[in-house]
Amino acid sequence: MRECPNCGARVPDEDVFCGECGARIRDGLAASPGEADVAIADKAPGQASEPRRKVSRLFVVAGCAAGLVVLMVCGILAFVLANRSRSTGGPVSLGGPLRPMATTAPRVSAPASAPTFEETFDDNAQEWSVWKDEQGEKGVADGVYYITVDEIEWASWGTSDGLTFADGTVEVEAQAVDGPDDNGYGLVFRFQGNDNFYYFEVSSDGYYSIGKMVADEWESLAGWTESDVIRLGRRTNALRIVCSGPQMTFFVNGYQIEELADDDFEAGSVGFVAEARDEPGVRVHFDDLKVWAAE
Repeated sequence: MRECPNCGARVPDEDVFCGECGARIRDGLAASPGEADVAIADKAPGQASEPRRKVSRLFVVAGCAAGLVVLMVCGILAFVLANRSRSTGGPVSLGGPLRPMATTAPRVSAPASAPTFEETFDDNAQEWSVWKDEQGEKGVADGVYYITVDEIEWASWGTSDGLTFADGTVEVEAQAVDGPDDNGYGLVFRFQGNDNFYYFEVSSDGYYSIGKMVADEWESLAGWTESDVIRLGRRTNALRIVCSGPQMTFFVNGYQIEELADDDFEAGSVGFVAEARDEPGVRVHFDDLKVWAAE
């Protein structure tokens, strides 16, 4: 038997609490019911709440990290969209800011009459431009006129001095056969020398652009615009221009994609252009050129 230190009552050795006062017997010492409750309460919340606090902190840290990732992705997307411009500050500055996708008009066939002039590039009797240097190459071979551009932010064009027209229709089949899809290729027209001409380009990633060179300065008439009628990648695109005075109408694969007016140049020769942007190695083939002079 033990004696309760709290009330002096006799307590059997196996009992934990005093039968008279209810005090807990611990190695001969008694704790009052209030003190025992406080001791248990102080311990229990610590055991249960500490893991919850850790989980809570983990969720907070994870949430903050996820938020930062989202902000970073949004920032990158905003930067890319803001800088998705076709203009360059180097030797070539074709095009302009991106525009919304073009509305496509119904398909229109080429003139039914026989062309005034037709070129299949079986030879170079028409004396098309031939050139080769570290920036690229152009000439006639294997039944096509080709232009290769081996320098970034560079454009190259080739014409025939013996082919000049004012009003009428010009059409060519063009195909990018090598290099990146972020390129440019098409026609130059009303060409009055290397410093004065119009151009009409498409790209292998589905955009077109129209502009001019005036006194050795590039000017955009229609900035790079997406169009779903442009065939992507290595597929051939048929490019057509109809000129009537200052009015110019542009077609890709038979579909009208743009119409505008400009009176800087009334006549000139016809030719081809290819452009490398951020990557070199652009190669484009041109074939089946047709010109219908206005009557």
